[in-house]
Amino acid sequence: MLAALFLAVRLPNLHAPFVNLLDTGFQEAIALHHLDGQVWANRLLPVISEVDGKKIFHTAHPPLLHLLYAGAYSMFGAREWVSRAGSLLLYFGTIFLWTRFLLGGKRSPGLLAGFAFFLPLPFALALTTNYEPLCIFSITLIAATFMCWQEKRTWSALTALFAAVLVASFSDWPVYLAVPTLLLMNRRREQGRNLLLALILFEAMIFGAILLWQRAVTGEVVFFSHATTRNDPRTILQFGTYRLLWDHLGDLLGLGPFLLVMVFSPNEFRTARRGRRA
Repeated sequence: MLAALFLAVRLPNLHAPFVNLLDTGFQEAIALHHLDGQVWANRLLPVISEVDGKKIFHTAHPPLLHLLYAGAYSMFGAREWVSRAGSLLLYFGTIFLWTRFLLGGKRSPGLLAGFAFFLPLPFALALTTNYEPLCIFSITLIAATFMCWQEKRTWSALTALFAAVLVASFSDWPVYLAVPTLLLMNRRREQGRNLLLALILFEAMIFGAILLWQRAVTGEVVFFSHATTRNDPRTILQFGTYRLLWDHLGDLLGLGPFLLVMVFSPNEFRTARRGRRA
């Protein structure tokens, strides 16, 4: 019933062109360059094009997104619906993880799923073949596997958590903030805190390995050239950052959902704090 309602409401959006600013076929073009055995010639790294036999690498991001699209194209063909299906599957997967693992039995999964399906902001992010759907899914996967470990405390749950961090670390750089955020939330729980510190060290090793691999193959690491614009931590201390975030939330959510978020978020935060103290 929910799926049918979703299709009825969202079908015009799903059928319309993807018109986000960065959705110009850039990621898909990189994925296409991986086909026909080129993925090994590219050393698994994104290649934008080749000029006079020289590969133009794109080392600003980790390589997972393009590898996934290349794998999908090799199985189903380089078609538009394959690209769109990939984004939507990541969107649906994120909702599934939230309803299955992150609710803690305190909310109705069906209610949350319905709410998530029709919110403008997450759906807008699902209508992109850029890094956002994979990044959000990866962060949610880390949170879900960590909560699963907290509940079960088994070797299989621990292995799943480390596997999630390993795979997610190849999706995009913002994913590396997931584990430190969980550490802040669990800073008073000794066992969870020690594990998260170990995961941060694990992330640092993966991060270093990716940069060293990029440097060895391409002779460059573009990540650092973006440091003064995209990755500058000083922007956290600037008022303009939060003013811009406020404006974006208002534009993307719309007035109704935006007011609901502002009203209910503080209450949810207080509830979470009381639960941790208990």
